[in-house]
Order: sequence, then C-alpha cells, then structure tokens
Amino acid sequence: MSSAAIAEPGGGRCRLHVKGAAEIVLRRCIAAVVDASGSRANIAADENLRRCIEAHITGMASRGLRTLAIAVRPDAPLPATDADVAGLEEELTLLSVVGIKDPVRTGVPATITACQQAGINVRMVTGDNIHTAKHIARECGLLTPDGVAMEGPTFRSLPDTELLRQIPRLQVLARSSPEDKHRLVSLLQSQKEVVAVTGDGTNDAPALKEADVGLAMGISGTDVAKEASDIVILDDNFKSIVKAVQWGRCIFGNIRKFLQFQLTVNVVALTIAFLAAVTGKGEPLNVLQLLWVNLIMDSLAALALATENPTPDLLRHKPHGRHESLLSSPMKYHILVQSLYQVAWLLFLLFGLPELGIARYAAPCRVSCKEWEPGCRCIVAVPESAAATLQGSICRDHNEIEKHNHEVLRAQREAINSVLFNTFIFMQLFNEVSSRKVRGEINVFAGLLGNIIFFMVVTVTLAMQIVIMQTPLAVVFKVLPQSWQEWVFAICVGAGGMAVCLLSKLAARPFVGRATPAAAGGERRLPPEAEATSVKLHALVPLGRIEVPDGEEPAQPAA
Repeated sequence: MSSAAIAEPGGGRCRLHVKGAAEIVLRRCIAAVVDASGSRANIAADENLRRCIEAHITGMASRGLRTLAIAVRPDAPLPATDADVAGLEEELTLLSVVGIKDPVRTGVPATITACQQAGINVRMVTGDNIHTAKHIARECGLLTPDGVAMEGPTFRSLPDTELLRQIPRLQVLARSSPEDKHRLVSLLQSQKEVVAVTGDGTNDAPALKEADVGLAMGISGTDVAKEASDIVILDDNFKSIVKAVQWGRCIFGNIRKFLQFQLTVNVVALTIAFLAAVTGKGEPLNVLQLLWVNLIMDSLAALALATENPTPDLLRHKPHGRHESLLSSPMKYHILVQSLYQVAWLLFLLFGLPELGIARYAAPCRVSCKEWEPGCRCIVAVPESAAATLQGSICRDHNEIEKHNHEVLRAQREAINSVLFNTFIFMQLFNEVSSRKVRGEINVFAGLLGNIIFFMVVTVTLAMQIVIMQTPLAVVFKVLPQSWQEWVFAICVGAGGMAVCLLSKLAARPFVGRATPAAAGGERRLPPEAEATSVKLHALVPLGRIEVPDGEEPAQPAA
C-alpha cells in the first residue's frame, strides 16, 4: 500500500489517503461510501456489505483485472515522520475499487509454449490477487488443470517438507513477498534444479542473487536489480530469454560437433602412425602433411562447425543435465564407427595395397644379377636384406642392383603414402559433414544450405588439397600427383564413411538413443525421462527453469 497525509490547517490533524491491493485495504476499512451522495455504511457492523464488496473484488480479479482500492481517513493524527504514516492506515473509509486491465501481449502463449517444449518449467511469482494471477496464467498457457496456484500467506505457513511435495505442481504463487521468492528459489535448488529468476525491482535482488541465473530488466529494472543479476535483458522482452536459450543450446551443440570431429581425426591419425611405426613402415604422414591435417582439424573445422546458426528444432529437445558429459552416447558411437572405418581403409592402403600386384605400388621381391651376368649365381632378395646364394658370392653388380631396389622401394612407398594422404583428407572432409549432427539424426544435410561459412571452409580445403597434390607444391609435401582413378578412389572411400555412419545409426538407434523432444506441444512439465534433468544458463547457455515475477511483461512470439 501507499499513503499520502495532507495536513489540515489549524493544528495536529491530517487527512490520510490510501491506495493498495483491494482485499488488503478492505480489511483495514470500517466504513464504505455506498452512493454518489457520499452516504457511508458501517462495514464492520454489516457483514453482508463486506461480503458483497469482496465478491465484486473477486469478480473483477477473475476477469483478469488488477484490483486497486482507494480509501481515506478523514481525521487522523498528523504523523511526525514519513515512517509513522504506515501506523495510521487503520479505521479507513473505502471510496472505490478500481479494476485495471493489463492485457497479455500478443504471442505470449506461443512463447510460453516454446519454453515448455524446450523443457523449461515457467512459474509465475506475483504480488497480484490470486484470481487475477490465475486468469493471466491461463491466458499465457502457464496454469494447467492439474497445476497448483498458491497464495503467499499459505506458502509461508507450510513447512519445507510439504512445500517440496507441492512444488512440482506449483505454477502460480500470488500475493507473494520477496522472501517467498527467495525461499522458492532455495527449495528448487535443494532438489538439484537449475533456477533462473527474472526481476526488475529492488526487492527482487535477493532472489536474483540466490538464483543460478539472475535476469534483470534493462529498461524498467533498478540499478540494484541489475547489480544483483547475471544477465541484463536490454529490451525487457521475455522472448529474449527464449532466444538466449536457443543460442545457448546452439553453441553447446557446436562445441560438441567440433569435439566429435576432432576426436575422430586424432584417434585415426595416432592409430595409423603408431601401427606404421611398430611395423617398420616408416611415417605414413610426414611433418608438412600433419601440419595440413592439423589445420583442417583445428582452425578450419572450428570455423565450419562452430558457426552453425540456431534452429527452431533446438527448442524441441530436452535440456542438458547439470553434470552431463560433453561426449554423449551417440557421439561416442559415431567416433568409434568412423575411427574403425577410417583405420581399416588406411591399414589396407598401408599393408594391403602393395600386395595387389599393381605396378605403381608393388614392392620389388627378388632381383638376380643374371639380368646383367648370365653366368652369375648371385641372388639378391628383398632390398633390405640383400644376400648371395650358398653356391656363389656377391657379384660386382650387386651394389647397383641394391641401389636400384632402394629407388624402387622409395617410389613405391611414396606412391602408397600419396594415396593414403589424399584418402585420409577426403575421409575427414566427408566426416566433417557427418559431424554436423550429434544427437543421432539421420539427415546430416539438414540446414546445410544456411551455413555459408561451412561451404566456404569445405571448398577452400578441397581446393588446397588439389593444389597440394597436382601442382609443384607436391614436391614440398613429398607426394605424387594423383591419377583420375586415384581421385575417384579417395572420393568414394570418403563418401563411404557417410554411408557407414548412416547405416550404423539406423542399426544402433534402439540401443544408443536418438534426438528426443523435450515435451509434447501442450505439456507443461518436464517429461518423465527428463524429470531429474536440469540445465545451466549463463550468457549463452541453455536454461532450466524460469520464475516470472510480478510486473514481468510477457513477450512477442518466439522466432
């Protein structure tokens, strides 16, 4: 309530005017003006009149009107200080009850529905009359038939154990005080919930400070509220919170995409390098080639995968858990399948390709000096282990033959490593496309046309790979120019990785899981599988629960 004392001339008395919540002011009235002539009736003595006035207040509140009572105390002691005015708000005469319409903004139900589909449980915490609050909550789509609307005095009278049983269904808290809001936040946090609170007034500061995420209004918010909050909503629009959730989930997903791609490349590169080293095959990828792989894996991949824009689909998934790992089950499965596929092909190129008998890749087996000396009985075996037969000694042409064999072996290894390097790069290019999805989605091309940066990165990578392989730059990278058959082979093996990824997702869906919606269109609470799930929101991270205080203006529809 608020009051104004007007001093009467002639000493010591004043006329006190009071306005405030209708039912609260009514309790302090002893009389009421009942007609235009100013006739007064004794409310204290006429219980029927009091009930009639209360019925009118309830009727207006039930229609969504915010009720305000105006009263007066004609002859009150003059207060010595402003603080003494509150003590004079007794023995009032009710002048009128006003109903103020505060219409819900267009699109609020759609915005609230978007929050609910995203797994966000929105609660209204207000100082309004319980009937007004319930009416507005129904208009917004907050209050469901099985939901609970509670008044502040009732909330304060219940012990924590009882409130913890009520809170899962609590959707509206009316006639609340700042202490009620703070207590509600604490109780939710005790249940491992992540709580976000919006507020604009000084009295919201304790709850804003206590919440995991405090969101203050940038236009109507006080400096105290802004100081206590974590985020300031510059346009005072509830829709902005939904956008923050959408962007937060987008960035979280982009981090996962990049991590999924990078781990696959690392696992494959380390595995093939280790196996080549322990089997005496040398270095399948030289230093410059590894630097190029590292550029693709880090800088270019970060540009391609971390610049995905948010999509409406993000708000149809359940929130991420407070302690959820960055590596989800579908991600681990993708990394495993892709790594096995790529390692298998690279091992085939490293060990199996020389055995196919193709001249470009075949290793020299046995060379005899008889090619030069028909009478020579010297036989030179595999170049690394040249030896003579027991019947004769190494002839004079042996050194030339061994030198020739080393040149043949070097050319053979260079040819194989060139195919291996080119194939490895193409497998990463196609895997980069597959890594755009981390929830087990089948269609990895969804939304691809909207990401120009991804197209640019892939195009630049492909162009640079062609330059490296087909121009004089090949000498620097120690690779051989590729034939059209080798280019087709590299592209087909890379594309095969996408096909294997698709088939593996279809086969493993019943076991690994899939992209799961947060809730059906009209559902108000988290689904059973997400009941114990919460989500952390900071400047751009997903949001779990939002408490909407008194004065919060709902927003336009979510984009």
